[in-house]
Amino acid sequence: MAEEERERIIGELQKALAQVKTLKGLLPICAHCKKIRDDQGYWNNVEKYIRDRSEVEFSHGICPDCLKEHYPSFLKTRLPCEKEKITEIARGTGRILVMDDEELVREVLSRLLEKLGYDVIGARDGKQAIELYKQAKDSEQPFAAVIFDLSVPDNLGGKEAISQLQEFDPQIKAIVSSGDPADPIMSDFARYGFGGAIAKPYTLMELSKLLHQLIINE
Repeated sequence: MAEEERERIIGELQKALAQVKTLKGLLPICAHCKKIRDDQGYWNNVEKYIRDRSEVEFSHGICPDCLKEHYPSFLKTRLPCEKEKITEIARGTGRILVMDDEELVREVLSRLLEKLGYDVIGARDGKQAIELYKQAKDSEQPFAAVIFDLSVPDNLGGKEAISQLQEFDPQIKAIVSSGDPADPIMSDFARYGFGGAIAKPYTLMELSKLLHQLIINE
């Protein structure tokens, strides 16, 4: 019996080790775009390369330096002046639901949308977004649109949330956002139930026009 137990334990350990993926060795990475060359000679973005070779999942946030460089208008929390072509910024009204697992992203995006004229509610993941959307619809205070982060580690992301909410409200207007523009959902968003897609980092003008098109013109 002792020998059988020993063999069983060894078998379980071997099985566990087989499931562990590790990265080691020299990685050929482009000094400019930061893509990594795989063994077949193809260049992959860092996220895809690591995801395919490990158990890592990525959550996209914005560091303070990139926030300052790519989203200066967020920090100023104001709309552009006349010199910045204010006529190209599409303002709007209505309630917007913003789902992102990064608190900083939710805060920044909420401040931006409020300056554009919208009322904003934040959700940390797809599960909470579904609950808030249904509550708003049932209380006759529906959201004009929803902005979903595509991926949320260990929870419902935008893809799963929109699938469930479409069953509840087939007329839902939703935008998918991601820091990985190469994700197939970003280029084929309509197939997954989204009315638009926007890649991070995006500009004030890009976001305002996409929301205006989705809410007003659709």
